[in-house]
Amino acid sequence: MKVLKVAICVLLMVLTGALVVYAKTTVRYETVSVWVPLQEEAIKEFNETHPEIKVEMEGFPWTGAFERLLTHFTAGTAPDVVALHSDWVHRFASLNFLLGLNPYLPEIGIEDFWPDMVKHFTYKDELYAIPSYGDVWGLAYNVDLYKEAGLDPEKPPQSWEEELEHFKLLTKPEENQYGFGLFAKGGVHELASLINTYIYQNGGKVLSDDYTKCLLGEPEAIEAIQFVADLYLKHKVCLPGALEYEMKDIDKIFANGGVAVFPTAASHIPFIYEVNPNINFYSAPMPGRKTWKGARMYGWSLAISSKSKHPQEAWEFVKFMNSPEMSKKLWIEKIGTAGPRMSVAKEHPRLSQQPYKGFIEAMLKGYGVLNPPIEEWQQIVMKEVDAFQKVLLEQQTVEEAVQDLISEINEILAEGK
Repeated sequence: MKVLKVAICVLLMVLTGALVVYAKTTVRYETVSVWVPLQEEAIKEFNETHPEIKVEMEGFPWTGAFERLLTHFTAGTAPDVVALHSDWVHRFASLNFLLGLNPYLPEIGIEDFWPDMVKHFTYKDELYAIPSYGDVWGLAYNVDLYKEAGLDPEKPPQSWEEELEHFKLLTKPEENQYGFGLFAKGGVHELASLINTYIYQNGGKVLSDDYTKCLLGEPEAIEAIQFVADLYLKHKVCLPGALEYEMKDIDKIFANGGVAVFPTAASHIPFIYEVNPNINFYSAPMPGRKTWKGARMYGWSLAISSKSKHPQEAWEFVKFMNSPEMSKKLWIEKIGTAGPRMSVAKEHPRLSQQPYKGFIEAMLKGYGVLNPPIEEWQQIVMKEVDAFQKVLLEQQTVEEAVQDLISEINEILAEGK
């Protein structure tokens, strides 16, 4: 009997120990749906190397993503860790939906991350999201078409004047080939983001520094808007029907040789190669005028819900996903971006070569500009798109469209006070 009791006690100890060993804390993680298959290997590696934690990944579609996440945060049903676009972090932080990360930063080497992104994800001196990657718009251009036009692909345009000259030489309507792939579809921000890039590079601004006033009536802004409009209306170097296209549409047209040059980002390179694996193209920073700084910059991040019951485990996952090794394996090689860490981007052989080279140059030199961290910005860019479309449709002159736009934007800003 004593032997039996001892055996039972030993068995209970073994079973109890097994339960302790195999007890896992589940961390829920949501990211963009298109990234789910690309991140499965990383999730598996984390779960294997952290047996005490189990990460469960779900995807969400890009369309309506902000509104969906806002609903979940408000209801208290948000995941422990969530991928957030750069335009969303301030909004969620201001609503106390995100966990402040300052206490954790010594563990991750935050000084190695793109400084503009770190600054952008900081709200009231607290960092609320760790950059997953930063990206910036540059010019993608077809090397073969450049050579056919007598242009040197090693010498991309360095000014607006050179840019226009190149576009003219590359435009051959009889061959359905156009110099510039302008995307101007309504309902998306892209036309406004493109024209805003030209405004910034011409020394202009969309809003005042305190975000209380629209400055699109200044000469620098008017000149920039007119330059883009003239590419389409006067010089006719743009793909016809630009108002029908988004950037993702131009990805395909560019891949098939319909346009020779168009503004895009490093994250779009895989999509271009998916359409045409044999295309030969380079990238370069968007040419400056009064300044080179101005190209649209954006990125994604990983944030932890302030309501998470497992913040330490969630942090271990965030730290893993943005480690130097995962920066290389996941964000650069799988997702196809510049990754979150400057040191890895500088040293990675893929990023030092074309077609990534120009985008990385723009990132390293700080040419990008992030959207203003204000809730009203999405309303503002949609108003811009509507106004710029009227110019491209020749329904209004630049001056007329801007005059109406200033009133609309100032009204939005006043309502947001």
